[in-house]
Amino acid sequence: MRALTRTCASVLQDLRAQPLRAIVTVVAMLVGVLAVVAVTVAGAVTEGLVIAKSEQEVARETTYSVDLTARGGNSDADAFWDALSARIPTDHVGLAMLESRTIWPEPAAGLDAGTPVTVWVVQGDYRAIRRLPLLDGAWPNAGTSRPPVAAANLAAARLLDDSFTFRERTQGVLAVTGTVADGEPAPNLYIDWDVAHLMFPSPVQRESIRVLVRVDHADPTPVRRAAEAAATSTGWTVQAVERHDQIAGIRDELQLVRTAFLICGGIALLVAALGIVNIGLSTIGQRSRELSIRRAVGARRLDLLLLVLGNALAQAVLAAGAAVAIAWVAVAVVVPRAVPPESALDAPTLPWTTVAVALLAAGSTAVIGSLLPAIRAARIDIAAVLRD
Repeated sequence: MRALTRTCASVLQDLRAQPLRAIVTVVAMLVGVLAVVAVTVAGAVTEGLVIAKSEQEVARETTYSVDLTARGGNSDADAFWDALSARIPTDHVGLAMLESRTIWPEPAAGLDAGTPVTVWVVQGDYRAIRRLPLLDGAWPNAGTSRPPVAAANLAAARLLDDSFTFRERTQGVLAVTGTVADGEPAPNLYIDWDVAHLMFPSPVQRESIRVLVRVDHADPTPVRRAAEAAATSTGWTVQAVERHDQIAGIRDELQLVRTAFLICGGIALLVAALGIVNIGLSTIGQRSRELSIRRAVGARRLDLLLLVLGNALAQAVLAAGAAVAIAWVAVAVVVPRAVPPESALDAPTLPWTTVAVALLAAGSTAVIGSLLPAIRAARIDIAAVLRD
């Protein structure tokens, strides 16, 4: 313990005696460490952005689509929904059934007479299937209020008033209660399945339906079994159960990019280590007499070895701290200001892996770069130095 305390005191004394040398070494190390840290942070933020955009426009990870057709004519979609919901507990998964209809708002709403708007009729919690940030207002809930209410995407919100009339066999009125960012350029509206009949009085002839199921695993077998059991009892036939989201492929592509950047970061670390070797060897040459005197008054070879390595590790801690601080500022300040409000990206945080990478990169660079100078310091010929 006393030896460790003595070594730490010697390290601090060396850093104070040669502050310019310490700063140059820290900066050289910081360049390499920051390259690796930047790759880690940029990879995490980029992955979050790309995945958030895909989950906004397509579906969240491990979402499966279940496509069904009616057997012998039209079947009851609500009956299938109830049967499937009984087999898949919705508190553990996301479950939604949807179909699309087209309406033509009256020209007074700010649209040309022939401009269509897609209405997505949703049963269940569709926002558990897709990331749909609510920019203002409220998501339409089930109910029988008049006029029926809907949430509009940004394209529809720019064109429509808060309440407008539409032509669908008979003229109706639709109220917009909220604006969501769905990432799509075409005007879309989202309404609840239970209130769709207020907009579309004529019965909907359903010969096929699609149900989206999001689970917490990548095995479609339980989803398929539940869908087939529900379909058999309600007059439907399961045509396909397929992976609906695109996250798996995105992660594979991002891994290739991340690997390439890590190689670049490794090269920067190697350059930093070579710079530390150069500085260290030059320093040992300048301090040879001082180190010889230390040996002469009782310092062991191990003490000199630990002194040089301790200097490098202390500078590594400073470089790692600076790299983490820069990364934190980038994640907490720069990224949130650069991301538009309609993005589905969650507020980014500094990943703990970044801190670990910074410490590991700084420590490994310090040890590799200072090992040769430390060995040379431990092998100084006392007699030759003092004789000179």
